[in-house]
Amino acid sequence: MGAKKIMIIVEVIALILASAFVVSIIAGSEKNSPPRVYSSSNIRTGKVPLEVNFEGSASDRDGDIASYHWNFGDGSTSDLQNPTHIYVKDGTYIVTFTITDDDGESREHAITIYVRENNPPAATASASRTEGDKPLKVEFSGEGVDRDGKITSYYWDFDDGDTSNEQNPIHTYQSSGYYNAELIVTDDNGATDMVVIKI
Repeated sequence: MGAKKIMIIVEVIALILASAFVVSIIAGSEKNSPPRVYSSSNIRTGKVPLEVNFEGSASDRDGDIASYHWNFGDGSTSDLQNPTHIYVKDGTYIVTFTITDDDGESREHAITIYVRENNPPAATASASRTEGDKPLKVEFSGEGVDRDGKITSYYWDFDDGDTSNEQNPIHTYQSSGYYNAELIVTDDNGATDMVVIKI
């Protein structure tokens, strides 16, 4: 009877060990759920230089996100989740956002950014008179046109040491001589144009 009991105990232990081994295999072979990824930007098109704020989101139902990686399509990258990037050349850029979970599995999402070249403004100017006796009072008129933006500043240099930031200033020349009155207009992208009136 003693030997039989020992054999039964051994068989039970063997069954328990086998069951544990099977459970271990099943648990270890559970498939990793891939992470989910999405990317967006505050703007998709604009003029050079174009500043874009990117936002990346990701989730992993059976783990954590281990890393973020952006490729902006112009040779620049970032490992921030929500980076800002400035495009300095016109073109079409495919921006890829890649995330990797704690099991090493990666997913990516791409968006397209369109960057166009800035067109410079065009300046025109006129004067109420271009010659006369001193003191010579002149009423200047300036105009700037920007077909893909707006004019942000006017700057006059009267060539006698005086300047003005008004669009249509009045200036008096106190001394005789020849003067090149310059008007410089600047658009919202920093591009300029200049026109000269001879006095």
